[in-house]
Amino acid sequence: MRVSGLLVLCVAALVACDEKEGGSVNVNERDSGDWPDARIGGGGGTREGGVIPDAQLPDGGSAGPAVELKNLSPLTDPLAGPPIVGSSLEVICEAKQRAGGTPVDLSSVMVQLFDTKNEKLDEAPLTSQGVDTFKGSVSLSQVPTGPVTVRCVATDTTTPTPLSNFNQIGTFYDGGPKIVFDNLNDMSIVPRGDDKKNETEFTIKFTVEPSPLITGDSAAAVQDVKLLLRDELVTPTRDGNVYSYPVDFKTLVGNTPISELKVNVSATNARSPVAATSTHNVVVKVDSKPPTIVVSTPSDGDIVGGRVTAQLTIT
Repeated sequence: MRVSGLLVLCVAALVACDEKEGGSVNVNERDSGDWPDARIGGGGGTREGGVIPDAQLPDGGSAGPAVELKNLSPLTDPLAGPPIVGSSLEVICEAKQRAGGTPVDLSSVMVQLFDTKNEKLDEAPLTSQGVDTFKGSVSLSQVPTGPVTVRCVATDTTTPTPLSNFNQIGTFYDGGPKIVFDNLNDMSIVPRGDDKKNETEFTIKFTVEPSPLITGDSAAAVQDVKLLLRDELVTPTRDGNVYSYPVDFKTLVGNTPISELKVNVSATNARSPVAATSTHNVVVKVDSKPPTIVVSTPSDGDIVGGRVTAQLTIT
């Protein structure tokens, strides 16, 4: 019956059965290093686990390590509980040897993050903290605001084919308000102008908008916005969601020549108990040196008349 069931699954999945057991995966033969993603749930709020087999068998297999996320819970409604916030996520995972199985490969335990398209966003290894417990952090910098799947995976030491298992939860990530510069990026070059005239050379403009997790997410409202120039706090003018600040280099740096200007915007929402903050940084080039003009002919003091050809160099 076991062989027959495996053949049906192989035909349905259009894969070659060869002689492999349906409940195992040879970690040495994986092409990309990623697990099959057919069962990843983007924010569905379910907790899943099971062996990851060659023929996409259902979850809940009994081979491979027993894996469980210990410090995270599923979240189906972001209004009913706090989503994940911050720049990184700490994960505690239990991975232990099953009865009749082989010990866990301590170097194999890791956390992985997936989006709603079942694409892996990031991953990080987890470090053994003692018997069966693993801990570590994964960056959230590549995670967009919205549903996210957090998965813990582990492999045992079965030979010749190690068995792998996982446990995952669907939840939500709040990356804070959306910040967009209207007229700046890291390739921008801005003029400094004439300090003697105390000129204002350009105005920084940016937009800050809420990034709700779902419709009716009032906690996504923008609560605070900060603008820093060269790490100095300044106060922009607000018009709805648009913020602007006229840059006066004479006031900002006096007569000190500078070649670049660091611009940092941070925005915080009204999320509770922990608010979500987003940041957007750009470093723009400052053109503080005007062109140099040298007139070769006529020379200073020359008397000219009629048609004269002037020669000059501009650098």
